[in-house]
Amino acid sequence: MIDLHMHTVFSDGQITDISTVVNHCEVFSITDHNSIQACKCYADKTQDSKLIVGCEVTVDRAPDYLVYFPKMDYSDKIEEALEKIRLSEEEVIKACYYKLGYTDWENDIKRAFPQNQKVNNARTRDLAAIIHLYKNGIAYDDGKFDFSDLKVARKERWAFAENEGNPIPEDYAFEIAKKFNGVIVLAHPIHTAIKRCHKDDTNKSTVLQKLLALIDSFYDMGGMTVEWEFFSEEHLDRYGLSMDEITEIRKIVTDKANNYDFSLTIGSDSHTLLNYDKAVEWLSENCEIIKDKMVNWI
Repeated sequence: MIDLHMHTVFSDGQITDISTVVNHCEVFSITDHNSIQACKCYADKTQDSKLIVGCEVTVDRAPDYLVYFPKMDYSDKIEEALEKIRLSEEEVIKACYYKLGYTDWENDIKRAFPQNQKVNNARTRDLAAIIHLYKNGIAYDDGKFDFSDLKVARKERWAFAENEGNPIPEDYAFEIAKKFNGVIVLAHPIHTAIKRCHKDDTNKSTVLQKLLALIDSFYDMGGMTVEWEFFSEEHLDRYGLSMDEITEIRKIVTDKANNYDFSLTIGSDSHTLLNYDKAVEWLSENCEIIKDKMVNWI
């Protein structure tokens, strides 16, 4: 089995032990946000499984990209390049924080980050939203992300980023991949397309429109690999879509992969291993479904 997308306590995940993943996967990758430090930390715990160094590069206003380094072990130089993103985004968030009228930055960020997070600025895009929740008395539960509340609070931060911009270019992930001989993958394209729909207009038609634009733009930038992504019941409830609709939408990914000669990766995007058995079942079945288009570097 293959799982090339998961998050540990080095960004916004709760995974502290990869033994469950190792027991199920022949090949896996840890893809924390803007950091590969977890890959170094867990490298000696892979047993007979193959660990591919990877990360999820997240920059405001840009799609999320998975970047893998199949021929490279952990590299401090890659981590330095990712640190540039983290620090840059932190400065944008800090500016947004002060613009919202808040003043106690040091204490607020200590409260806002998950208590066991190893890299404090690995997921700064949510920071202003989290602090905003605290200030408005909305429970955040010690670092356990409540996306329904965060979605409301993020709006101010998104509006700020849209107006103020981000010093990190949207195609920085492509630069990192090129510089370090990495492979860039469009992460969870259907999830991204859904999130780009207006909350009152999330239906199959609008999702398809956003998805087509997203994949075409990725292709125009030189991308050649997309992720075959996992959908849980929780996702369906959150988005208000059925599994049949997701299946129809997913056909666009298949058609585009054929038209553009894309390769595919596959991942669970797990942030916790509590319900990993459901992901295991899906991954096992879908690895077979996409095996003819699977990337050849795993």
